[in-house]
Amino acid sequence: MSTNPDLGTRETVARRDAYRCVRCGQPADAAWDGHSIHHRRLRSHPWPGLHEPANLITLCGSGTTGCHGHVHAHPAEAREHGWIVSAHQDHPETVPVLTASHGWVLLDQDGGWIPCDRDGRPTGLTIDQLTRLKAMNWQDSDAE
Repeated sequence: MSTNPDLGTRETVARRDAYRCVRCGQPADAAWDGHSIHHRRLRSHPWPGLHEPANLITLCGSGTTGCHGHVHAHPAEAREHGWIVSAHQDHPETVPVLTASHGWVLLDQDGGWIPCDRDGRPTGLTIDQLTRLKAMNWQDSDAE
């Protein structure tokens, strides 16, 4: 298994996050050299969904600097805000993420997001988002 997501997945995640740091909202510009893609379920806990969009967020800095460094240095806070998920969580799409741009959201495997409350209950859904959410829930219940 590769230690990094492929270029297409990285672009999907960066586009979903509007080329901004999820935590602070800083845009990807001259002050921020490139994208820093963070694994919510950490790479040290490999599993088949490691490089899926729902497990990835854009953060400024590296694993030791900026918001990416902050997330790794403060894992309890990061778990509370969904920037890190448990090593036992095989479905990060069910764990809400606090974003600077949209508040609490659920990330999907297609590079989309659904607004939700802190507990992951969807709010203000469009018909398309509700349809996608129902499909995700039905897939999860079929797997059980």
